[in-house]
Amino acid sequence: MSQPKTQESPVLTSLLEHRSIRDYKPDPVPEELLRELLHAGSRAPTAGNLQQYSLLVVDDRAKLR
Repeated sequence: MSQPKTQESPVLTSLLEHRSIRDYKPDPVPEELLRELLHAGSRAPTAGNLQQYSLLVVDDRAKLR
């Protein structure tokens, strides 16, 4: 099977370059970026298209621990 032509599809590029990050910087996320991420996350596909999700913003280090 040949490699897909990802330069022709930003969606495929995004899916193929996906990665999970578990080591975070201590810098706060700018409010505008946080709003954009929450907006995009609330519209992400879910299993069975059930749209069952929870998005939490925790900005207190003590609560996070």
